[in-house]
Amino acid sequence: MTEYEGCYLFTPGTAQTTGQVGQRSAKRRKIQGEFQPFVPLLSGTENSTSVQNRFNIFHNAWNVQEKPLRDLLRSSNTSAINDVANFVQAIDFAKTDSKIPTGLIVAGPTIATDAGLFDSITDQVKTRKRVAAVDLDSAQIPNLKSALKYINRHASNQAPNVDDEETTDHVQQGDRRLNYDLQTLHRHVQLHSISRVVLSFQDSEAFEGSLLTDLIDVLSSWNDRIPFVLLFGIATSVDMFLDKLSRATVKRLRCGRFDVAQLEIEEIFKAATSLEHPVGPWLGPSVSSAILQRQKDYIQSISAFVQALNYVHMTHFFANPLSVLLNHRVPRDSLDPEHYEAVRNLLSFQRFIERLVDDGDYKIAQELLSDDTSLYEMIQYKIREGHNRVRAIIHALKAICTFQSCLASKSVTPWSELYINGMSGKLQDSSLINETLLSIKRLPSDALEDLLVKLSAFQIPGLFGTLKDLESLTSPLLHPLRSSHAIHHQTLRTTVVGQKVKLSAQSSTISPQDLAYSKIVDRTHGLVREYLHITLVNPADIFLHEILVHDLKSPLHDVFAPKPRAAVERALSSPHDYLGCDCCDGLGNALSATQPATAVLYQLYLESGALVNVADLWAAFFAILGKRDEEGAEEEEKEQERVL
Repeated sequence: MTEYEGCYLFTPGTAQTTGQVGQRSAKRRKIQGEFQPFVPLLSGTENSTSVQNRFNIFHNAWNVQEKPLRDLLRSSNTSAINDVANFVQAIDFAKTDSKIPTGLIVAGPTIATDAGLFDSITDQVKTRKRVAAVDLDSAQIPNLKSALKYINRHASNQAPNVDDEETTDHVQQGDRRLNYDLQTLHRHVQLHSISRVVLSFQDSEAFEGSLLTDLIDVLSSWNDRIPFVLLFGIATSVDMFLDKLSRATVKRLRCGRFDVAQLEIEEIFKAATSLEHPVGPWLGPSVSSAILQRQKDYIQSISAFVQALNYVHMTHFFANPLSVLLNHRVPRDSLDPEHYEAVRNLLSFQRFIERLVDDGDYKIAQELLSDDTSLYEMIQYKIREGHNRVRAIIHALKAICTFQSCLASKSVTPWSELYINGMSGKLQDSSLINETLLSIKRLPSDALEDLLVKLSAFQIPGLFGTLKDLESLTSPLLHPLRSSHAIHHQTLRTTVVGQKVKLSAQSSTISPQDLAYSKIVDRTHGLVREYLHITLVNPADIFLHEILVHDLKSPLHDVFAPKPRAAVERALSSPHDYLGCDCCDGLGNALSATQPATAVLYQLYLESGALVNVADLWAAFFAILGKRDEEGAEEEEKEQERVL
C-alpha cells in the first residue's frame, strides 16, 4: 500500500448496535413512507388512500394528455433533427479546406427557452459511433477561458473538480497541463478515435460577439487536429447572427442552414383539448382563455405552454377533493362521509335535486340526500354520463370544422374559438351555426356528397340513409344538381301598357331532379341542425360538472402573474387574516397593541401622507405599543408580588 492510496476499515457489529447492512433507520423509513405529494383536504379529514388516489389519477391523466402533445412536437421537429444529424454524419473533413463545418438552425424566437429541440438533436447525434457532443450555455460561459475549460471537461469526460488549472490525468503522469489547453482534448480524440466533436450553442445570440469570435478563432487553429462541428441556434435571422462576427471569422466557417418548422399554439391547444377519451378533466372556457391570452401577451416556448397545461391539471387534482371521483371505479370504502357532504353542497347537485322534485321523484331525491350508498351509485352513473356528454360536444366541434372545410366560401373558425364558445354553451343556435347550416343549402350535389362522406365518421343519425339516397339520385347524371335555395327561379318581367311600365314576378320551372335534390338538402339541413342543437349543450348544466370541467382561474393568476407587493401590503394591513389569532379578531382596520410591530408601523406610515414627520410617527408608534409594554410590566410586578 502506498501513501496516496485509500484505505477503508470495516468492523462488523451486531444487529442491535449497527442495524442490518443496507437497511435504513426506522425513523427514516417512517418519514419517507408517510410522505405524500398531495395534502389531505376536507379540513384535513381526507384519508390517505383518497389522497394517494388523487395523485395516481392525476399522474395517469397527464400521461394520457401528454402523449399526443409529445407526438406532435416530435413529428414537427423530426425533419429538421434528421437533416442536422445527416449533415453532421456526412461531413468529410478531408474536403473542408480548414473551415469548420457549421450548422445554422433557425428555430424562431422561442429557441432560447425550448430545450427539447437541441436535446433531440444531441441525442440523435450521440447515437452515431465515435461522436462527442457538448452543449454550451451562455450562463455558464462568461469568457473564452471558461469556454475552453467547459469543452475540455465535457468532451473528454473529465472530473468536474479539477484544481489549480491542471488536468488530473496529466498530473499523475508528471505532465502539468492547463485545463483549458485543447491539447487535452486532442489526446482524448486520438486515444478513442473520435470522429467528430459537436459543439451546440442553443442560445447563440445570448453570447457576446467578441467571445464567439475569439472562440471560433481558437477552434479553427485546432481544426486540423480536432474534428470540430458547430451548431448554432438562431432566433432572429442568419444575417443578424453573422453580423455579430468579424469577416475573418465568418470566412473560417462552412455554413449550412436548417429551418425548423414553427409549431403553432393552435395546434398544441387542439391536440390537448380534442381528445375523445381523456382520463382527467376538460379545460373550461375561462381557463382556456387565460392560458391563450397569456401566450399571446408573452411570447413563450411550446414547452412553457405544455407546462401551463400540466399545471392546470395538477391544480384540479391538488385542490379538489372530489377529483378522485373521476375514476368511476373508485372503491366506496376509500371515500369519507365528508366526500358525500361535499357532493351535496355542489351547485349542480342542488339543481339536480330541484329537477327531481319538480318531476315528482321525491323518493329518489330523499335517498340522495340521506343515503350515501344511493348517492355513490348515482355518482358512478352520472360521471360516466357526463364524460359521454362532454365527448359529444368535442365530437360536434370537430363536425363543425368539417362543415367549414367543405365550404369554399366559408373561412374555418380557429379551434380555440370554437372550443371556448362550445364549452361556455354559446354555440347552440348561434350565428356561426346558422350561417354554416345556411351554406349547406346552397351546395351543389357533388360538394354535398363529399360533405356527407366526411360526416359519416361522426355517426350523425339519419345521414347515412341520406347519403345513399343522394348517390342513387346523382349516379346516372353527368352534371351536378343544384337545390332551389341556390337557383334564382324567380325573374322580373317588364311590360309596357298604355305608356305605363309594369313589373311582374315570373317563376321559372325546376327540373324534377333538382326538386328531388332540394328535398335531400332540406333533410340534411334538418338532421344536422337537430344533431347540433341536442349535442351543443352548456357543460355548466351537466350534473357534477365541477368534477368534469376545470374552470377556476384564481390558481392560474396567482402563479402566472404573481403580485407579491399586493400580498405583502394586504398582510401588513390585515395581519389577523394570516395569523388567525384571537387577540386581533374583531378589530377591523383599527390599530391595536396586539398587532405585530411591522403591521402597526406600516399602517401609521399610510396615514402620514406624502410628508412624514419622524418624530410624530415615533410618538404615535410608541403610544400604541407603549401600552402593551406597560401592561406587560404591570403583569410581571403582580406575578413577583404573588410569588413573594
